[in-house]
Amino acid sequence: MLSEMTTPLQTQYVIGKDDLEEIINGIVDARMKRFFDNKKKEAEADQLITPKDAAEQLGVNLTTLWRWHNEGYLVKVYIGNKPRYKQSDIDRILQKGGSHE
Repeated sequence: MLSEMTTPLQTQYVIGKDDLEEIINGIVDARMKRFFDNKKKEAEADQLITPKDAAEQLGVNLTTLWRWHNEGYLVKVYIGNKPRYKQSDIDRILQKGGSHE
């Protein structure tokens, strides 16, 4: 139940407990969904891929990836002793046109 009381300088609403709980739950649910959707997108973007997969996506050879790493253009991440590249870094290069200028 929602009722309105008005005075010259302010408006007050009276909301029942059940209605207030429903409003709060709706707001919390929407924010949690947005938060977890963003986290999922971040996790997908930061997926680690092999040098072979990175080279295929970028249309370059492994030597180019090695050179780009040495120049700081595309940094590799090591998992143990295995080199990997962040998918988000590959996507960034692809958005720029895929070339290193």
